[in-house]
Amino acid sequence: MRKAVIEKIRMLAEMNTDWDLEILKECDEEIEAFKIKAEDFPDDADVLFDLGVFLLRKGETYGLKNFLRLSVDLFIRVRNFVSDEDYARALVGEGNARLRLAEMGIDAKDNLRKAVKLYEKSRNI
Repeated sequence: MRKAVIEKIRMLAEMNTDWDLEILKECDEEIEAFKIKAEDFPDDADVLFDLGVFLLRKGETYGLKNFLRLSVDLFIRVRNFVSDEDYARALVGEGNARLRLAEMGIDAKDNLRKAVKLYEKSRNI
């Protein structure tokens, strides 16, 4: 079942179209239920980054906290495989996800502090 959830996330991201909100909410719940982590995805920077962006956008748009949490993990992981410009983009992506989590009241102070540090770090690259 865990692999099915991972494949569903990848399929949704690849289709990159507007999905029924119920499907997205179901997937958000499955991420938490099956404890899906960034390590469950392949060591491919492009795949990780694209998934992170997809989860960030849908998480922002529909208030899906587990999408946002997983996007943070993906952006952290993608930094292991990239340098310079892509590294900075991953920092900004993580910062954006943390800002949205803070806006939702999820570890607000900690996520805001981390977002600011990530934005500052990205400017120095």
